[in-house]
Amino acid sequence: MTRRGALGLLAALPAVATPAFAREYATETELLATIDTLSAEVGARLEALARTVPRARAFVASAAADLARHRRERGGARKPVPPASLEQATSLRKLRAALESLVHAHAEGLPVLADGAHVQRLAEHMIDLSRLLTVVDLWMEGEDLGE
Repeated sequence: MTRRGALGLLAALPAVATPAFAREYATETELLATIDTLSAEVGARLEALARTVPRARAFVASAAADLARHRRERGGARKPVPPASLEQATSLRKLRAALESLVHAHAEGLPVLADGAHVQRLAEHMIDLSRLLTVVDLWMEGEDLGE
């Protein structure tokens, strides 16, 4: 996929609408470090949900498999440790916000990638993450969050 094709794909995904003050990454290394950190936070929030909400375990297992595959495909020997304490770790709103930040990092980082294969890979990961975001949105609609 060309960079132009990936950017066209972004325009078609409403979940990744870039905020007015989008982050610009200087290097691919900076982008990947940010993605690794955000992915670790999402993973930690998912694990907390699986421990406290038994019916979420299948979703969490599937999402965790996606995150692990993404890390491998990014060349992720790097596996940052998520924060020791996450505020409201089991909050669906906080999980949604973390996922949205991760999707935005993918979208905002595409221009820094020089290799078309890397653009393709991150665009595919972004689509996977957008699906997870949609599931969380649907879950939130079906729950009385009271948060």
